[in-house]
Amino acid sequence: FDIVDLKVGSKMLRARTKAGYVSGPGEKVHARIDPEQAHFFDTASGKSLGVRL
Repeated sequence: FDIVDLKVGSKMLRARTKAGYVSGPGEKVHARIDPEQAHFFDTASGKSLGVRL
C-alpha cells in the first residue's frame, strides 16, 4: 500500500491506498471514505482519537 496526502478544499487528509493508485504529485483522483475503515488521529500527538464514523 501507499500513503498519500489528499487536498479537499482547504483541508488535507492522509489516506492509505493500494500501491500505485496515484502515479505522481498533483494528480487529481476520486476518493471515497469507507466508514468501516476510517481512523482519525490528533495532528499534534499522532495519537488515535478513537472516533468511528
